[in-house]
Amino acid sequence: MGRQVSLPGPWQADVVVRRRGLEDVTAHFRWTVAPLSRPVVVSDRPLEPYLTPLAALIFSAILLICALLWLRRLQMNKTVDGGIAAPPDAWGH
Repeated sequence: MGRQVSLPGPWQADVVVRRRGLEDVTAHFRWTVAPLSRPVVVSDRPLEPYLTPLAALIFSAILLICALLWLRRLQMNKTVDGGIAAPPDAWGH
């Protein structure tokens, strides 16, 4: 059948199953392919000029957010312990 199945009109396919020692079994399938009501339009305009800068912008935004979160975490750690680590013997052990 191949690509011809996309042609409009009535179609029939017969499938035969052959098994050793058993009688052949045949299934008949009939259907109709309707004609296209409108032509299929495929754009010849590439999306790459739009998608590449968009991807770069999204990647940059993710990097910026990660950097800001990392800096915020550093600031929070400095606030909690004053930025000075206590020596191990001051831990009470």
